[in-house]
Amino acid sequence: MDNLETRMDNLETRMDNLETRMNNLESRVTNVEERLSKLEIQTKALEIQVDSIQEDVQVLNKTLADLCVKIENEVVFGIRVIGDGHADFNRKLREAEADRDEREKLLLRLVRVESDILRINKRCAHCA
Repeated sequence: MDNLETRMDNLETRMDNLETRMNNLESRVTNVEERLSKLEIQTKALEIQVDSIQEDVQVLNKTLADLCVKIENEVVFGIRVIGDGHADFNRKLREAEADRDEREKLLLRLVRVESDILRINKRCAHCA
């Protein structure tokens, strides 16, 4: 009988050990489940943040596109207007220089004609 009792004690000890191990395993599984739940919550929070960032990027892209259109329409137009004004200024400057050159030629011609008249008057004065 002692042998049977010993075997029963051993079996009971082994069952206790098995129960302890099962409890440890259940505890570990519970711990993993808790960690997985936290991870799911963090993942959802990250998804919300990513959605918000994507919306912000879309707004920025729209703003950038609007700025590009504004630059193309207003700034390029302004540059053209300035360029046209510069071309007009250059044209008027060339015309003014041409007028000045013409006046200088006329002034030189006038001086030569006056000089010729004085010379002719001197000859006439000697002839008379």
